[in-house]
Amino acid sequence: MLYEKLRLFIPVKSIFLPKKLKDKRNIVFVILPENDKFFDFYNLLGFRKTVIRTIYVPRTTKPVVTKLDSKMRQKIRDYRLIPISGKLQEDYIDLFGKNFFLDPTVFLDKVIEKYKLRNFFKGRGLNIINSIINSVGSIPKTHFERVILYSLNLNKYIPKKLLYKKFLPLFIMLMKWEKKKIDIPFDKIILFVYNEEEQRFLLIFDRNQKVNLARIKKILNNVIHIKNQEIENKEKELEIEEKIKSSDIANEFDEKEKDKLVKIVANYADKENIDIKKTKPNMLLLTSGLYHITGSLDKAIGLAIKADALPTEKKISFLRKFSKHLLNQNNNTISESNDILIKNANPSTLIDNQIPKHLIGLRKSEFTTNLKTDMVNLFKTLENEPLPLKFKDIKVEELKETPGEIEETLLERYTITLEDEENKEHIVNIDFPKLTENGTFIINGKPKVLVNQIVTHPIFFIKPYSARFESSYSSFSIISKQLKTRSYLIAFFANYKVPLFMLLAYKVGFEETLKLFGIKYEITDKKTKDSYKLNNGKYIIFKTVNTVQEELIESFAKSMHYFPKDQDINSEDFWRETLVNYNGNRNSIYAIDQTWKNIVTPIEKSILSNNNEPVDLPNIMKYMSNRVCSGFSYDRNDIRHSRIRSSEILISQLQKQIKAAYNEYLSKVLGGDKNANYFIDSRKVLTDIKTSQNVQNFESINPLEELSFLTRITPVGIGGIPNLDAMPEVARNIHPSYFGNIDPLESPEGPSIGIQQHLTVGASIVNNRGMFGIKIDDKIKPSEILSTTSAMIPFVEYNEGARINMATGQAKQAFPLLNPENPAVQSGYESILTGLLSDNFIKKSPVNGKVVDLTDEIISIKDQETGKIINIDITPRILRSGQGKNGLSIFKPKVTINTIVKKDQIVAEGANIKDGLISNGINLLVAFMPWKGYNFEDGQVISKSAAKKFVSLHNEEYKIYLTEEEDVSQIAKVGQELSPGEILIAFSTTIYDVESLNIKRCEGGRLVRIEIYNNLPKDKEIPKLLEEPYKEFVKHYEKLHGRYPRGKFKEQGRQFKGIMLKFILKQELELKKGDKINNRFFNKGLIAIIEEDENMPITPWGERIDLIYNPISIINRMNPGQLMEMHTGLISRKLAQLIETSPRKKFESTFGEVLKILDKTKDKTYSKNVISALKKLGDKEYERLKEYYKQKRFIPIISPPFKGPKKDDVLKALSFLNLKPAYKLRLPEFNKYTDDEIGIGYIYVFKLEHLSEKKLHARSTGPYVAKTLAPTGGKKRGGGASLGELDLYSLLAYDTKYLIDEFYGPLSNDHKAKNNMISEIVRTGETSFQTSLEDPVREMFVQYMTAIHLISD
Repeated sequence: MLYEKLRLFIPVKSIFLPKKLKDKRNIVFVILPENDKFFDFYNLLGFRKTVIRTIYVPRTTKPVVTKLDSKMRQKIRDYRLIPISGKLQEDYIDLFGKNFFLDPTVFLDKVIEKYKLRNFFKGRGLNIINSIINSVGSIPKTHFERVILYSLNLNKYIPKKLLYKKFLPLFIMLMKWEKKKIDIPFDKIILFVYNEEEQRFLLIFDRNQKVNLARIKKILNNVIHIKNQEIENKEKELEIEEKIKSSDIANEFDEKEKDKLVKIVANYADKENIDIKKTKPNMLLLTSGLYHITGSLDKAIGLAIKADALPTEKKISFLRKFSKHLLNQNNNTISESNDILIKNANPSTLIDNQIPKHLIGLRKSEFTTNLKTDMVNLFKTLENEPLPLKFKDIKVEELKETPGEIEETLLERYTITLEDEENKEHIVNIDFPKLTENGTFIINGKPKVLVNQIVTHPIFFIKPYSARFESSYSSFSIISKQLKTRSYLIAFFANYKVPLFMLLAYKVGFEETLKLFGIKYEITDKKTKDSYKLNNGKYIIFKTVNTVQEELIESFAKSMHYFPKDQDINSEDFWRETLVNYNGNRNSIYAIDQTWKNIVTPIEKSILSNNNEPVDLPNIMKYMSNRVCSGFSYDRNDIRHSRIRSSEILISQLQKQIKAAYNEYLSKVLGGDKNANYFIDSRKVLTDIKTSQNVQNFESINPLEELSFLTRITPVGIGGIPNLDAMPEVARNIHPSYFGNIDPLESPEGPSIGIQQHLTVGASIVNNRGMFGIKIDDKIKPSEILSTTSAMIPFVEYNEGARINMATGQAKQAFPLLNPENPAVQSGYESILTGLLSDNFIKKSPVNGKVVDLTDEIISIKDQETGKIINIDITPRILRSGQGKNGLSIFKPKVTINTIVKKDQIVAEGANIKDGLISNGINLLVAFMPWKGYNFEDGQVISKSAAKKFVSLHNEEYKIYLTEEEDVSQIAKVGQELSPGEILIAFSTTIYDVESLNIKRCEGGRLVRIEIYNNLPKDKEIPKLLEEPYKEFVKHYEKLHGRYPRGKFKEQGRQFKGIMLKFILKQELELKKGDKINNRFFNKGLIAIIEEDENMPITPWGERIDLIYNPISIINRMNPGQLMEMHTGLISRKLAQLIETSPRKKFESTFGEVLKILDKTKDKTYSKNVISALKKLGDKEYERLKEYYKQKRFIPIISPPFKGPKKDDVLKALSFLNLKPAYKLRLPEFNKYTDDEIGIGYIYVFKLEHLSEKKLHARSTGPYVAKTLAPTGGKKRGGGASLGELDLYSLLAYDTKYLIDEFYGPLSNDHKAKNNMISEIVRTGETSFQTSLEDPVREMFVQYMTAIHLISD
């Protein structure tokens, strides 16, 4: 709450201090802690350092000696505060204009210790507190509001009675003041109560209001109740409920909806201290709702007033729609799981309701809020140009899809109307990529994403004595140039280095510059020690009282040598000539003028205003100078001085084009062109956007990679760092301010580490300019520090940070599997994040309605309101991979014909989604043991049956163009299984009566679709073999897009001739040796051998091990979390067996006990919810659940981040179920048991993008590098590699003479022998191996050695 809005006896969670009160006074807080030290609770106050950062520590001699020693001074500086010391009751003139703390606690503690004070109601104790409070009277009330900040730590001992509290002397003063016996030396008393969970501020005295001593006494004697306001809150909620009932739309809501609205209104009333009784019901609904959405009280009230002024019928309609929208906005914690137990566990509460819905929609909300406004403001800058163009209007329309465009770019057109001085209108059209609901662009048919950019605040103090201002237009710096004897202020402005006084005097005037900094001067005829001689022979003397003024005057002195003669120092011409003389370049004036006029853009003004900083350039420079001279600096990694932007990146691209177009327009007009028009080439804008570093291909091989892209941030791009190399190592480090906003764990390995980062699930973005809401350290919930990827790791708290960093990178490389399984052990996010995914993975109903048709390609839903049929495309979607092998998302409908569906209900699940959960892998029974040497290092051993579960889905796409003359002689059929090398299509071409056959082969797979885009002339028939697939595709096309536009098909705007065919194949790739698999804890490895099932170790209960890990991998990789998952997975499997075999009551009892042991959530919420839901099931529902878990093989166990069971809890649960963490396994191949007990259990494993078949490659002949005659590199180019010395010696050691002969013979770079062999093949059909006839590499080597005289000819 704003400080000036504090009300007596109303507790608030936080206070926002102003830099100055409305009466221009500042605030001084006199610290009086009851049972703690000031710095134990300083961070909890939450006061911004930009508003208050000075601490005044009194210096005393009686009754004890205290001073600000070096240790105390350093401690204050560690908190990035400014220490000042002086005597109590001395003049505070140096602190005028500043808020500050007066901290007498050092003095007070020493007195208490020396005299062993136990009470403060008489004698020395009373006198000491009185002396401290009375000293406050020396602080002038004309300049400061004097506030006593009395603090109580609820975790420490508090005297029960007021009589024994340090507050007693204050209370006695208030009693006397009430009776008008004395005046008091303070204006307010604020009580600050806190513990490790929360804190409250309570204004208990204000001298401008009647004092209530009885209530103050009651509060202080019963202070614990300030923390607990249940009764008061309940009364407030009942009052709000009555208000909602009396609104015009009271009957629109059911009880649950009313409860949600009550909470929204209560939150608004609490934060902004709204008097509910005096507010009309409709206005209360509107303002609280708008406040909930915008976060701005002014905006909320302004919009609410406009809505309330509507005619009654329209107002009620608006209220109805708005309230329903508000309820939908608030409904963001739904679990999408089909599992009854997971759904009833209410995962959102287990993860503290940290749902990143607001982050996924961050771009959409910013585009909606900012893009149009920023564009308008940019064009309004043209009103200040020499030939002004007045902004009149802006319209936005979505451009319709181009008929026949195959690789469409979705665009929105902004039409801007400008008017010149002769009232002539100039129409400007600008096309921007349209942002889809998924937060992506579609450019040339492919999804792209605008990566959020993290940039510094416009004003940034990067190091002591240096400050930088940066905008989208330009930047400038102010530094304090440190010389041996003195310092002066210098500016780097418009690429020129200029003394600051010279720059300011030119732009705002000599007198105004001095007034700005509060400097007085006099001109005299006499020379003095501190005078400066002017060019008219007189002397000027400046009266400076602080460092900033002194350094500014020093910059004046640096300018004097360049003063022009015979000109008035107060004139603009005087300082213009001084600038020209100083820079030696008259063009510098134009550059400085342009930069001065344009550098503070509307965007920067908005940001500075939000931060209570000056928005006009002279005051910005003064603000920077004040801090520069004090040596103030920010930690460059502190995100409190950073923000996130997305649409502004596009505005930055547009800004250049606006300026360039205006300069061209100006030159035409000045050149006499009366018909000149202001014109922007929209294609240039679009090209700039497409080629921007921040617009990247949207990779989405699995749900985690998609969510990662949408929450990614980077400083790279316009206005940030130009490339990775420009980022110093120190700037990549983690800063404490990251916690709660930026995940410290999820950043890629390699050159992008610390540059490519990700927002956490609970990240706080407090306004539409992307400013971070900084969280107090002990208020950050553990779940808040994780990103969408790291939050999916159960037992994440048990692993070394670097391993989690690697695990998050690998998790985003998991391939989509044909039949994935739900993880047996979950973090709680698996079913929550599902609803945030794009239509690559889930298909949602856009309306409330009924399913009327269902095919393999389309789900048709009839809208219950309009009756319109809406078709949802469920054909396979390509999942883009950055590793070169795309995945495929095949959708499985979750509805049938006549199913009633709600808006946003999932109607079909695609890749990596199973029963509403994100499911990337398979639960495998694993053992940690050596196995015949195969699982050495990264090697892993998997059984044949387990390997068959890892069938991954992939996409291969082939594009073929046919001309009018070409005829198809063979074509594969849709649904056909094709082997590698099999023919997709064969077509013949006849040229000069010679027929040639063209064949296109494939890499294998099932042909799922043939797309045929026909641009043949109308009188030309399509080849006969294409007729059937052509009819099918036309039918499918028209159902989704309307009329099939034959003859009008285009690719990226260019029309092609003939026919274009697209063959889309689905590949199902099994796990092979050399492929990589991984678990959620970065225990990745290569498949060293796929072992026969009968050889795999067997557990005492007869199950065969699926996967064998190297036991050293846990120690080396420091990820014991996988052991916790392994044993919890074993528990999960045992529970699934028990539900099948045990009587219901016995199972419920067993299940309940196990969950209670494992449940570490507050008040055992998780286990209570699950057991309650289980017991409420009817017999038929229970039987269905048994069957469900029989198929699943596991009853899922949720271990929320940082709330999971401890090691002893897991061992206790194992013991309760008669399980052990390790067993002796039978080895059937050797007919014996292991000597030692082996750790076994279930771990969730997924298949990575690193496929051996994509990496393995061999060639005999192929392309060569012309200079060296060595083979080209890379599989894609049919390349290879020459053998080196090590390879040669290794082959020789194994007696591979003939192999070496082949490598170094005609199959290498011996072209003579090669040509002879080829000729022989042509003549006779065969050839024999020939010895090498030439050795170009050896010849080059001999020539080189001869040239440097190491061998002779």
